[in-house]
Amino acid sequence: MVRHALITLFTITLFLGSERAFAQSRLRPIDTAERSVPSWINKGMLIRCEQITAEDALFSMLFRYREDSFTDKVEFVVRGQGRQVTGSGFVSAHSTDNLLVIGMGDLVVRCELEDRGITLTANHRLNPQYYWQDRVDTNDMIIALKEALPSTPFPQVGMSMDTRHAATIWPPLSLYEMRTKYITAWIIPERGDGGSQLMLLEDNISEIWMLTNKETGEIVRVQCDVIASGLTIDLFCEDDSARRPSEIPVETVGRERVSDLAALRPLPGDLREGSLLPPMLLVTGPSDDQATIDGRRMVLLYREDILPQAFALAESLVALDGRLAARKTSLILPIAVLDLDRASATSSQTEAWDALGIPGAWTFSESGTIDRFDPEADVVLAVIDDAQRIRNVLLDPAADDTESLLSVIESWRRLGVQR
Repeated sequence: MVRHALITLFTITLFLGSERAFAQSRLRPIDTAERSVPSWINKGMLIRCEQITAEDALFSMLFRYREDSFTDKVEFVVRGQGRQVTGSGFVSAHSTDNLLVIGMGDLVVRCELEDRGITLTANHRLNPQYYWQDRVDTNDMIIALKEALPSTPFPQVGMSMDTRHAATIWPPLSLYEMRTKYITAWIIPERGDGGSQLMLLEDNISEIWMLTNKETGEIVRVQCDVIASGLTIDLFCEDDSARRPSEIPVETVGRERVSDLAALRPLPGDLREGSLLPPMLLVTGPSDDQATIDGRRMVLLYREDILPQAFALAESLVALDGRLAARKTSLILPIAVLDLDRASATSSQTEAWDALGIPGAWTFSESGTIDRFDPEADVVLAVIDDAQRIRNVLLDPAADDTESLLSVIESWRRLGVQR
């Protein structure tokens, strides 16, 4: 999928590595005044900051991520190519115990060094039926991850587990062997916490800005600009070391083992009346503005290739109750669910609804949205309350099925909508 490709590209770009690069980049003075910087960096302040060597900048980070156990929560945003992908996860590791636990959304993967190699075990919160397990004949955690999980976008993994370069300061981010040409680092003085460090890593295809806490070595924020493709990737990190990796379970009891990690998708058909609507990223408009789902409204989910049928259904609903088409209240929200392997232009999915006076939105992941109602359904019409709980749902309703549509409208009216 495109989403998978974006994250993979991010991984390849982010985990840079070359011992030659370290020799070339101990101190590289640059004209900060002439350089463009991310919007979250105060350029005026940066001009006045002291430059330091890459070795000095990385010292506290290595101590943080290699000397003891840690857990970092991570939020990430990938933007570009007219799309935006968000996600969250965590990295928890104890390098001396050779234990690593990675969370990506509802997927949790545990990696342990044992007598006969590294065992990787995974489960998914929304799939209690299966677990995945694999064994890689190596004692190198990075090699094992490269084989089993090539799309792990967290620099903390390389920082804590790259034993191939344990005797050197650089490179700790070498999950993939890119050639970093330059590393530039600054100390940013701040009140109270001892200051921050900012690093700029450059190669032929990307620029990576990394902000860390100078005293603790914690990664705070990372921005990667992939120049060739126009992608921008942001990571927002937060310490959560009260959770130790040994205390994060990956349940296998009562589950069937599978050999394909892809089998750990959410089980289809688990959503029904009374279920909570699954969280989803909603984007509206050509600028990729994010939308939200309020309570007491109708949600119309449809697969992208049946826009005409979804539009006809919405027209019928509006004809039965005109309040649904009031633009300011947006009591019905059409959401195009895109399969990113074959997604059409996203703007066509939102602009089409303007004629009906209803703002539209789009999201991704059929398996996490429509398929969870019914993999065979093309349209889902659901009424949700203030708690995001589904109060009524129709699968593939016909635009001329007035009786069924009126039953949904009546459920919506019973929520006390007065808009």
